[in-house]
Amino acid sequence: MSDNKSETVRLTFKGLLSIYLPDEKVAEVYNATELSCRRNNWGIAIDESNLLDFVPMVKVEDSK
Repeated sequence: MSDNKSETVRLTFKGLLSIYLPDEKVAEVYNATELSCRRNNWGIAIDESNLLDFVPMVKVEDSK
């Protein structure tokens, strides 16, 4: 019955919060995190081990 096929599941930060928190808290925590990131020029990235990490945002120039 099992095909042993690998399946990739993609989850957003907001989706991850919704697994652990009630809906009204998800919005509160997500908005506070987003505001803090914007104010401090940080972003949320996923590293090689699939762990969330806060990273500094850098401006990328277009190469033409």
